[in-house]
Amino acid sequence: MHGKRLRVKDLNKGFEIQEHNIDVYLVFKDLKYGNVYSIYKDNFSDTLYYASSHIKENTLVLLNIKNKEYIETLVKEIVWDIINDKDNSKIEIIDINNITNVELISSNSIKVKDEVIIGLNKKCIPKNIKKASKNINKKRMSSSTKILVTGFSLTIFVIIMFLLFNKEVFAPVTYTLECTKVTYDKNLNAILGVTDSFNFDKKSNILLTRNLIMEYTFFDENQYMEYKRLGLYYKVEPIVDSATMTYYMDDDGLTFKIIESMNTKKEYFEPTQYDKVLSKMENDNYFCNLVSE
Repeated sequence: MHGKRLRVKDLNKGFEIQEHNIDVYLVFKDLKYGNVYSIYKDNFSDTLYYASSHIKENTLVLLNIKNKEYIETLVKEIVWDIINDKDNSKIEIIDINNITNVELISSNSIKVKDEVIIGLNKKCIPKNIKKASKNINKKRMSSSTKILVTGFSLTIFVIIMFLLFNKEVFAPVTYTLECTKVTYDKNLNAILGVTDSFNFDKKSNILLTRNLIMEYTFFDENQYMEYKRLGLYYKVEPIVDSATMTYYMDDDGLTFKIIESMNTKKEYFEPTQYDKVLSKMENDNYFCNLVSE
């Protein structure tokens, strides 16, 4: 089985009256053109959907397809193959075991019979694993074993409490360099305000973590809605693959904020020494200031 039930993330951060899930039957790569797509069903509907797909960390992002004739034909062929237990040489199946959420921006739909949905659910979505019976006979512990277990548990408890109340003993002393810049993005007709914060180890002056905030303020509502609807913000590539990307939107203020949080433990190839970081940012026309020490 290559499918999975995923929780839909609420990009608007609104209150969810009902949990929103989708059953993703298959995520695949089209070997002819190299693009990735998903086939799924929303739990609010009995319609079959397909969409262009991107993977960000543990999240699957779904977008509609404009030139859909070729892909819709391919999706119908794949669905027929799944129902009939056949392989399709035109695609490569993408593993989604590590995917836990989905950002549902837009998608395309296909009208199919109820039997097709039932078949896809049966072939692609794993059945719930029944919990093992709790009525298991437990062996009694001897008195000496109980003493050892109690002593060990007490030791672990003392260590945990010490770590909780003495975090500063192990945490490095740090300071933060904050760099800002405001520009105009002609293509989006928006003001882009950037705040780039660098957290350094005070002893070595080496960069530990970085937090980049990009806030777009649009002049035109239609351009803002198109930017959000088409998911154009996903064109902003993270500095490191392991970075955490967070998105916030304000429809009333026509603003869209992208926050990228990262560390320098791996895949970080930009300067990490304080003076080199400062020099690079000032050369890129940022205004930098020490905000905390």
